[in-house]
Amino acid sequence: MKYRIVAITGIVTLLMTGSCREEHRGTIIARVADAELTLEEANEHIDTTQGPRDRQLAAYVTSWIDAELIHQEAKLTKIDQSAALDRRLRDLKRQFVNQEYLDRYLYADSAVITEQSVREYYDAHHSEFFAREDLVMLRLAVLGSREMASTFISRLVRNADWDAAVGDSALRSSIIALPPPKYYSRHTLFPPELWKIAMTLDANETSFPVKIAAGYAVLQPLSIVREGKPAPFDLAWEEVGQRMIVENRRKKYEELLGTLRKRYRVELFTGAIRQSDTLRSDTHE
Repeated sequence: MKYRIVAITGIVTLLMTGSCREEHRGTIIARVADAELTLEEANEHIDTTQGPRDRQLAAYVTSWIDAELIHQEAKLTKIDQSAALDRRLRDLKRQFVNQEYLDRYLYADSAVITEQSVREYYDAHHSEFFAREDLVMLRLAVLGSREMASTFISRLVRNADWDAAVGDSALRSSIIALPPPKYYSRHTLFPPELWKIAMTLDANETSFPVKIAAGYAVLQPLSIVREGKPAPFDLAWEEVGQRMIVENRRKKYEELLGTLRKRYRVELFTGAIRQSDTLRSDTHE
């Protein structure tokens, strides 16, 4: 397989230089019997985030050749001319066309939501959003020495003002890291001993200096949310937004069906009994 990919890469490179071009279709890079693959068609199937482009291209050309070899042999059995296959193809085409239409109709603008609308939805449904694990909103500072960390803590104890302590000119040069306050979980706060210490503190209580690889860390929890407890807005906003998008799309989908049931005549036939459309919703009358 390695030599096959290398060989195909070489062929592709040669063809890309212009030795085989068709202005009306593009650059042909592979042919099996009367079937041809162009560079432009292959590029549509390449995901450059999955690896180097040349490797992706070579792999796709290999898979295309294998599939086309089987397709050429299958056509000899006349399987492509069967009525059952025609029905399946029609069904697949309908599914793809429907999905393309819904992608354009439902998803193009239904995801537009504002921060205010998210907040209003949360206020109306806040009891429905819960923390999925223990979380702590944490202030964190890392200083270069235990002495500076202890001085920093003394400033906090005396002034009870984190921003004032951070802004102290005598300490500023010793601060190695000062991330903004945010929620941490057991899986996002490193090293692990910081999580253990954070969970022993009360809100606004300051830790002792904790030795870590980068220096000495000082922690100050602002709030702790236990697993299964209601999640505050700044934790739940993303989930709230996603739920709003889903609900907006569902509503738009139902409105679309209601409109289409008025536009097109629908009849149901069960055996020899002809029925009117009993699926029509009164809400769309």
